[in-house]
Amino acid sequence: MAHDSDSGVFPSAPAADEAILERTRINLSWLLKLRSAAVAGQLATVCFVTAVLDIDLPLQSLLTVVGIAAISNVVFEVWSRRDLQSGQGRAWKRGRTNRWMGCVMVFDLFLLTALLYASGGPTNPFSIFYLVHITLAAVLLGGRWAYLLGTLSFACYAFLFVLHEPLPALGDLSELSLLALWRQGGQAAPIHLYLQGILIAFGAAAVIVVYFILRVSGELSRSERELARVRQRRAQSEKLEALATLSAGAAHELASPLSTIAVAARDLELHLERHAAGDRGGENANSAQEAVEDTKLIRSEVGRCREILDQMAAEAGQSAGEGLTRIRVGNFVDETLEALPGSGRIRVTVDDATRAVELFVGPSALARALRAIVSNALDASPKNEQVVVEGRSTASTVTLKVWDHGMGMAPEVLARAGNPFFTTKEPGRGMGLGLFLARTVIERLGGRLEIESVVGRGTIVMIMLPLDRE
Repeated sequence: MAHDSDSGVFPSAPAADEAILERTRINLSWLLKLRSAAVAGQLATVCFVTAVLDIDLPLQSLLTVVGIAAISNVVFEVWSRRDLQSGQGRAWKRGRTNRWMGCVMVFDLFLLTALLYASGGPTNPFSIFYLVHITLAAVLLGGRWAYLLGTLSFACYAFLFVLHEPLPALGDLSELSLLALWRQGGQAAPIHLYLQGILIAFGAAAVIVVYFILRVSGELSRSERELARVRQRRAQSEKLEALATLSAGAAHELASPLSTIAVAARDLELHLERHAAGDRGGENANSAQEAVEDTKLIRSEVGRCREILDQMAAEAGQSAGEGLTRIRVGNFVDETLEALPGSGRIRVTVDDATRAVELFVGPSALARALRAIVSNALDASPKNEQVVVEGRSTASTVTLKVWDHGMGMAPEVLARAGNPFFTTKEPGRGMGLGLFLARTVIERLGGRLEIESVVGRGTIVMIMLPLDRE
């Protein structure tokens, strides 16, 4: 599609990807710091329990597990710095980093289980740290990893009820494991009931923690996206208002000099015409006639400048200030396109259900946006090809698609389609504002404008507008 303007003025997908990747980097950084703090805390706990509480611990087993955690943290930190600085794409880095963080958390879960196995199993008060792993997974990685960590945590904790090394300071619990309880024919002592209650409470707490953290994180993410959209629309509105102010100011300031140039050019044209008529057949006649043509060109270009300034001021200003009213989609499409030059080449396919749908919009601004898009499609398509305008609706959205059979746009051109004053049309045929103003109008109405284009196969422009905007 030959186009008048693009998404370059709006927050781009690469920019959003970069923001998400930066958040992933921060998450990874804090996870590594937390692991370092965990190693230090485990060493401090072992020293305190041994030296201050005078409790015998299996130091060799515990220090081996802590040493594995410390070494793995160094390895993970070196890897993270190298991998995040690689030349791979943002989405690849983000997905790979998330997978690595998930694997690290699973690894830490098994390390915690090993520590608890060697130090009393489920009676060790530090078994509460299983919930820390679950919470971290829910906050940093989201749904699948959170539920996976929750399930593994419950399985590891249940394993400790079956098998663990008793800690003498907590009593000999070898006969109080679930395995021993099963061997005793289900005769439950109070401590058995207590331990079973802890296991059940742990499972319930894990489910509740994961569910509510994911819900809260999801709501926060949706709020952030909505806030970003509001800021984006506000920025676009400010750009449009600035364009309108610039256009109106330029039209006002340039009106007088352009009028003076036009008057002077007209006087010069008349003078040269009289001179050429008085010297008819003379040697200066041809030169005078050429000068007359030049003055006509000056006046023509001055007139074009005035038209451009007037159009810029009118379109930008009217788009920003029009009120909203209810319109039927079918009537709107028909009335907008029937007076468009080249309307005989436009094929409208809007189903009956969509025709009856009502939109709450600024009709003049939206009509100009649709006409600009269809005009671009007509310009891009061969003279013997039709442009298709298709309308479809759902319970919440109306979508208008404009298809052309032009040469399409290369990716580097598509990336700029919508920038103010960017155009692929021939000089004099476009100002590069059509798509910019169309996108701005549509997004001010809470909708979106998307462009799909393949070189050699044409272009599809989609206008998606929400229903029930009152």
